[in-house]
Amino acid sequence: MLQQTIAATPWMRNRMSESERVTQVYARKDFSYRMRNIAGPNFALVGDAAGFLDPIFSTGVFMAMKSADMAADAVEDRLRHGRIRALRRYERDMTSALGKYFRFIENFYRREFLEVFLQPSNRFGLLPVIISVLAGDVFATGRNRLRLALFFLLVRIQKVHPVIARPIAWDALPPAASV
Repeated sequence: MLQQTIAATPWMRNRMSESERVTQVYARKDFSYRMRNIAGPNFALVGDAAGFLDPIFSTGVFMAMKSADMAADAVEDRLRHGRIRALRRYERDMTSALGKYFRFIENFYRREFLEVFLQPSNRFGLLPVIISVLAGDVFATGRNRLRLALFFLLVRIQKVHPVIARPIAWDALPPAASV
């Protein structure tokens, strides 16, 4: 795949013409992580320190800014009043938010997820909920949480019985461009 990509890109092909591979090529599809402890009596992790999300959904800057805003309030409460309650709430909210993104990321590379995800329907109001998660609205609760659960139920059904979305004929897709 690397060789095909280089060959298909004139600038890169020219740039790499004199190069020599000195190691084996490795691939990694998901390098996301999240910390087990996001806050404690004397610390609060924000942004990528709390967790790094696969860039497929472009949420890193949003999560960094949102977590910093939330952590600042919790740290201020800790400094002013000596309470840890706000830090615990921050940790709980961030863990929940990261969990929602991780559920998308963990499923993104699965056939059944992509079939449902790439052929969206607004049945049951699922489309706006999915778009809102991708746009960064992972702190909403209530009906959105139920709709996300329904979306993932539909993905599980698609895995066993591909009736939710048309199966994608992966083998029939055109090959990568070559030069």
